[in-house]
Amino acid sequence: MDFCVAQDALAYAGAAYCPIERVATWSTLNAPCQNKTAGFEVYATVKATAPKAKLDKDYFGYMGVDHNREWVVAAFKGERVYTACTC
Repeated sequence: MDFCVAQDALAYAGAAYCPIERVATWSTLNAPCQNKTAGFEVYATVKATAPKAKLDKDYFGYMGVDHNREWVVAAFKGERVYTACTC
C-alpha cells in the first residue's frame, strides 16, 4: 500500500474520535484533517451507549464518500484513545 494512501486513510480513522457534532458537519474539523479529506461528504453518523455491563462505553461511527478519491468510507471509534488527527 502506498504510504500517502495510508496517511489519508488514517485521517478518516482519527476523525472517529472527534465529537459527533464536528464529524456530522465535517467543515468544523481542524485544517490538517480538512486538507487530507477534501471532497468528503458525510452521509450518516451513528452513536450508541453500551449497557452498564459493558463499562459504559460510547460507540460512534460515521459513513460517507470521498468524491475526489472515489472512496466509500466507514470509520468507527475503537476502544483506545487515538489522537493522530486532533479535532
